[in-house]
Amino acid sequence: MPDYKGRTVAVSVRQRAAQVIIDNPLNAAPRVSFLEEEVRVIEGKTETHQVSGCGADFDPAGVIPIMDPDTDLLTGATVTQAQAFAIIYSFYRQVAAARDAAQG
Repeated sequence: MPDYKGRTVAVSVRQRAAQVIIDNPLNAAPRVSFLEEEVRVIEGKTETHQVSGCGADFDPAGVIPIMDPDTDLLTGATVTQAQAFAIIYSFYRQVAAARDAAQG
């Protein structure tokens, strides 16, 4: 049976991390979890659907190859997970200090 008003349309699909969750328990190793979503652009309209997730325990010596978020290409640079943790910690302290200053 033919489709009534059937047509072919342009569709773009990609997957991205929609949320990043860092668990930082007091007496255990930190863990990072990524919740992923699929982004579909159909005729200019964007839809998102949660699809999966992944995660890893913190390994201070673990090496992270740096990727350009605009191109998804490796830059050739690396950081250790300990360096990444220090950056996130520093960002937290900056945000907390700004909040504290605003509260007086």
